[in-house]
Amino acid sequence: MVIRDIESQPLDRLSNWQIAVLALYALGGAAARWQSEDVALKCYEIAPRRFGWGEYPQLEPARMALRDAKKQKHGVLVAGDEAKGWLLTREGLAWCEENAESYGAGRPRRGLSALAEPEARALVQLTEHRLFEQWRRGEYDMELYEVADALRFPADAPQSAVHRRVDELAGAAHVAGLRDMQRFLEWLKLTV
Repeated sequence: MVIRDIESQPLDRLSNWQIAVLALYALGGAAARWQSEDVALKCYEIAPRRFGWGEYPQLEPARMALRDAKKQKHGVLVAGDEAKGWLLTREGLAWCEENAESYGAGRPRRGLSALAEPEARALVQLTEHRLFEQWRRGEYDMELYEVADALRFPADAPQSAVHRRVDELAGAAHVAGLRDMQRFLEWLKLTV
């Protein structure tokens, strides 16, 4: 996904946090976590005067913009941090889908082909897991170790890791337009 450069669109009216959120969206941040350095390079590509020094991209303005997008006053558009990487929240994805086209990002592809191979494979495997079928039949009784197994984690995986993976897969399901999978993952997040 290419975002037109700042001279051809009114990107100069956007704040740095908005540009960072659009950059994360353009990278595929609804379905996979991205490191600050990747987001910084995309921010520099979008708005070189703001995210660079001369001909070189700068990391710190992008880091600050991502931290700002994570703050409650903007509606928590991104989740994550420097160590884990950054991911769009549901609110962030909705904001991007509402605003990205007017800034040249266009509409993303839909379906499993819109995802990176590992996320697409993980969603397919999850649809084939017995927990997904149980949920579809209305059998809602499941334990954390079963959810961890469905996500291909060890049975004793920490709850925080399970939640983080459910968030990632929920974003991927949204990008792919898999409504049943989205509902299942949202239910899992609330249940576990």
